[in-house]
Amino acid sequence: MPRNSSNTFFAGYRVGRDIDRVEFFGEHLPARIVTVSDCLGALVPHSWATLWPRMADVERVKLVEENGFDAAVIPEMRAIVDQLNRTDELLWPDYVQTVDGVRRVTEVDARLRGGVPRVLGVGLSSEAFEILEREARENERREGTLFRHLEKQIPIPPGGTVLGWEPVCFSWGSLACSWHCNGLAKDFVSRMSARPNQHGFIDDLDLALSFCKLVIDENLGEPELWLPWLVVDYTAALTPGTTVVR
Repeated sequence: MPRNSSNTFFAGYRVGRDIDRVEFFGEHLPARIVTVSDCLGALVPHSWATLWPRMADVERVKLVEENGFDAAVIPEMRAIVDQLNRTDELLWPDYVQTVDGVRRVTEVDARLRGGVPRVLGVGLSSEAFEILEREARENERREGTLFRHLEKQIPIPPGGTVLGWEPVCFSWGSLACSWHCNGLAKDFVSRMSARPNQHGFIDDLDLALSFCKLVIDENLGEPELWLPWLVVDYTAALTPGTTVVR
């Protein structure tokens, strides 16, 4: 089990789909990639399901269709998002905070995209949070609802399957690019003399922290704050008797 997984603060649940590995990601990864990043995860609900972001209708429809939905889903998902926001069960843009909220989102996702989406819990270790906290004092790009939520230091819920640590850059209050966006698993293999685990993540927190520092120091990825995020699979626990679309 990844070190310090019991000392990890809960960001929320993210509902999404696995994606195909492409050659650029690197050969030392599974054929299907699990990720909690905004860029790759086909996550729901997302900005297209919220009314207040400045977004042209044509852009909103494009995002919906790129994620495998018909545009007709927008009113239904928006109604769920509005309700979850009123009851404080959702952090911008798609960090669901309750089991009931997860089940409402996954029901719509499964019905309209087919199969069962993956439910992933996201956590940040106390060591990584200290780094984020220091950065937040100096850079407004680190601030936001998610950071303030992590300040509460809520433990990550029990019952899931720990997959490992995913390096993801933190920008404008959310998890932006995954290490896969930059093919960094190849750098991890060559520079750290280690390999991703069978799920495509890093097993050891110390190794993950060291690698994220390397990415920042040597400008290997986006010029943002790279941190390792714990990924826990709650799909079986929250949707028993179902088979995940992988």
